[in-house]
Amino acid sequence: MKNCLLLTVLAAFCLVSCGKDVPVVIPERNDIVLTRSEAEVVSAGTDFSFDLFREVSSRNGYRNIFISPLSAHIATSMLANGASGETYSQIVNTLGYDGFSIDDVNSTYKALVNGLRKVDTSTRLEIANAMWVDNKFPVSQTFSRAMSDDYDAYVKNLDFGSRDAVKTINKWCSDKTEKMIPDFLKELTPNDIMILMNALYFNGKWAQQFEPDQTYKATFHAPGKDVQKDFMHLTKEFIYAETEDGKIRMCELPYGNGAFVMDVILPDSDLNFKEFINGMTGAEWKEMFTYRGRHKIVLSLPKFKMEAEYDLKDAFMSMGMELPYIKGKADLTKMCSNDSWQLWVDRTIQKAVIEVDESGSKAAAVTAHVIKGETSPGPQEVIQFNCDHPFMFIIRETTSGALLFMGAFTD
Repeated sequence: MKNCLLLTVLAAFCLVSCGKDVPVVIPERNDIVLTRSEAEVVSAGTDFSFDLFREVSSRNGYRNIFISPLSAHIATSMLANGASGETYSQIVNTLGYDGFSIDDVNSTYKALVNGLRKVDTSTRLEIANAMWVDNKFPVSQTFSRAMSDDYDAYVKNLDFGSRDAVKTINKWCSDKTEKMIPDFLKELTPNDIMILMNALYFNGKWAQQFEPDQTYKATFHAPGKDVQKDFMHLTKEFIYAETEDGKIRMCELPYGNGAFVMDVILPDSDLNFKEFINGMTGAEWKEMFTYRGRHKIVLSLPKFKMEAEYDLKDAFMSMGMELPYIKGKADLTKMCSNDSWQLWVDRTIQKAVIEVDESGSKAAAVTAHVIKGETSPGPQEVIQFNCDHPFMFIIRETTSGALLFMGAFTD
């Protein structure tokens, strides 16, 4: 059960399940089997998921939040393959992988993604990666092979200066998310030379679907106001847990064969929601619930759709990953085939969408690290400057332009 929880957290698909009694062919579960080392890598990444969620929540006023930690995890693991020195250390420490090699991370990714795709064939999960490279950038072939071999990434060279580049990238995002995220990238800016990208698509049907005729409007107590929402209703047995003081409760709602679930975590209404979110760490999550079992639950859950877009740069920097974003200090030399380029991450974008209704949940996310680069000038033409005849001279202050002295030397 703990492994299931960890995988659920990492995949960031804390989604729901319930239902009507209709005959459904449920495929057999193909449980994900990880080696001890791989399981340790997955477990180590749990803190990252909660750290990122808290950072995004705090930066968005603790209102509606929807992110994909898994998508961010994958894109950032791809980035780690191109980093060296302290930049690499900051990336893997932020991910929670400081005790593991990059080979451990890459092999765990392959094993986990392989397992996620097969664990429940009635639930559709698409995971795709891409590396987009500007034609003028001399990408390292070693790095490029790591992206294609270890991350099964689609590697494509484009002219980033053309309008078609954005269209091409957005079409890939749309195709990989079943059109849920059709316009990911607004533009490419000067000196953008590479984009490392992950796309996720999830479509899961509740193990037992809600009856549409049991959906009706009710009051949802939003911060500072009451609003009317369409609530779905179901009375069934679900896996249930609560904290020792009973102040925080959780209902586990399965999709398909139960391999994927939505964990609905409900704090008491008198708890400060901001404090609740800030207290949700990976360690707290693992130890929070003292009792789990199946209980008959009278469930009321609002239907909802959320769309969100975040620049995760500030969140990553607050989590300890500063160097990759600092021009002149980032060490991303493994991405380049020569040392004349200076690289840094300019922005980290994530778009995410979720729809929850009586039949199940659809969700999609795209995460991208957009990398900028500048190349050092080549050998310059040698200029002869022989002051062997009268000349003028000026002494000035550079920031204000003030001219302090002027003169001429004639003999």
